[in-house]
Amino acid sequence: MLQKLGLEYVEVQEDKLVNAAIITDLYLRNKVAKFTGKGNTKAGTYHSTSRLSTQGLTIPLAPCRPKDFNSPSMIISKQNRRIIYENLFKEGVMVAKKDFNAPKHEELDIPNLEVIKGLQSLTSKGYVKTQFSWQWYYYTLTPEGVEYLREWLHLPSEVVPETHRKPVRARPAQVRPGGGEGAYRAPRGDRDDYRRRDDGGKKEGAPGEYRPQFAGVGRGAPRDHSEPDTIWPVNYACLTRPCSHGLTSAGLIIRDDKTDVGEYIGNYIAKRIYNFKPTPERPFVLGLPTGSSPIPTYKHLIRLVKEGKLSFKNVVTFNMDEYVGLPQDHPESYHTFMFREFFSHIDIPPEQVNILNGNAVHLINECKKYEEKIKSYGGIELFLGGIGEDGHIAFNEPGSSLNSRTRIKTLAYDTILANARFFNNDISAVPRMALTVGVATVLDAREVVVIVTGQRKSVALSKAIEEGINHLWTLSALQQHPWALIVADEDATAELRVKTVKYFKSIERVQEEVERAHAELDLPDGPYLNGVNGHGLGDSK
Repeated sequence: MLQKLGLEYVEVQEDKLVNAAIITDLYLRNKVAKFTGKGNTKAGTYHSTSRLSTQGLTIPLAPCRPKDFNSPSMIISKQNRRIIYENLFKEGVMVAKKDFNAPKHEELDIPNLEVIKGLQSLTSKGYVKTQFSWQWYYYTLTPEGVEYLREWLHLPSEVVPETHRKPVRARPAQVRPGGGEGAYRAPRGDRDDYRRRDDGGKKEGAPGEYRPQFAGVGRGAPRDHSEPDTIWPVNYACLTRPCSHGLTSAGLIIRDDKTDVGEYIGNYIAKRIYNFKPTPERPFVLGLPTGSSPIPTYKHLIRLVKEGKLSFKNVVTFNMDEYVGLPQDHPESYHTFMFREFFSHIDIPPEQVNILNGNAVHLINECKKYEEKIKSYGGIELFLGGIGEDGHIAFNEPGSSLNSRTRIKTLAYDTILANARFFNNDISAVPRMALTVGVATVLDAREVVVIVTGQRKSVALSKAIEEGINHLWTLSALQQHPWALIVADEDATAELRVKTVKYFKSIERVQEEVERAHAELDLPDGPYLNGVNGHGLGDSK
């Protein structure tokens, strides 16, 4: 027979001894039952009691309320179970805090207890492995679990969890003819004795005072800043951003949460528009994204407009992407999203809003016209973007060419799965194609600001900041841009090395000191910061 204990079901068959593990579990969970029966502990009934006896073994137990056994709130709904399984299958791992009373899971919008119990059920079947930790549960999907969830979610065999993907390794370096270890080398002048094996030369490497300098990826030497910037006059004094000479060409600002990130970027864009002093003949051209990441930024910009501190009357916008075949008035089209979340709340003229038409008769011509219209305005002044968990910008997913332009793009299944939440979790309703600006289109902007929030995007951030340029991580292309800024929250820095976080925070503190000194001295804008590079500090010439 089955006796219901919370979320667990314990089956007691006739002529079978009660499992000692069940008794221990009941004792530790403070959910007490007494098994009664005759003979060899045959099937009986559980009763609330202070002691439990079986086969001469007596264990003292604490009293409990019988209603705990039949609480309907302990049953996991199919919808919540699907959310748990989809997230587990996509990531291959899952983390849950050891808090049974937490109203919500850290990442999923469902009770934390349901996540724990759902994964405990998978663990008992061997589909998930659990790693010990003091305050957190760490669950890892097993190969058997992959097959089980793939069948449960009705996914094709080509889709695999993130942790089960094989990394793409670079080809090994080819040995030149006559090269290799032990081959003859011609004399090298004053470096002839440096790190030589044959003659017992130095082997300790570079001296302690050696300080390597980052000169840019593939550039070979520092850039020449002798020529003045003649693009547009910019008041650099109010732009508080760090430089990043140590790791990449992209600056990094870290804020506490996504709300602080939205306020920082909103103020940053407002200052750029104000300093640009746009006119009808010379508008400020702004690139904009969709999705959940920029919503806090849009809310802050709307607040500034309503307070009379900002105007979009002389601003022209270009959006990053749009679904193919989805009507403009569809609730999940990016055209509807932008007007619902942003454009309808500010003073921008509708004719100055540019969004790709996914229902155009000739989609290729639509993409070409979009690029030509951007060029007709002299290019984009500032491109605001967000990223996905795999580091994609717009719909430039892993593997996209870094020289790509506005084009038609077939979406990856992972992207379709991620966007299904906007279509009532109906994967079949998500469009399979989209129009998107290219990576080169984004990099052509005079300035690029990218929003990175949430722990799910921490791996992509670490790849872009701490490693080299890789077309499998589109965000890393920002290393090629002379004026790129990434604004992230604390959760998104989870995969960064500690010294990396300290490095960027120290630069931000120094830059704030420079800005305060500039304000206290009341120096005129421009000459004081003449020669400032794209990161907020000047390079040596």
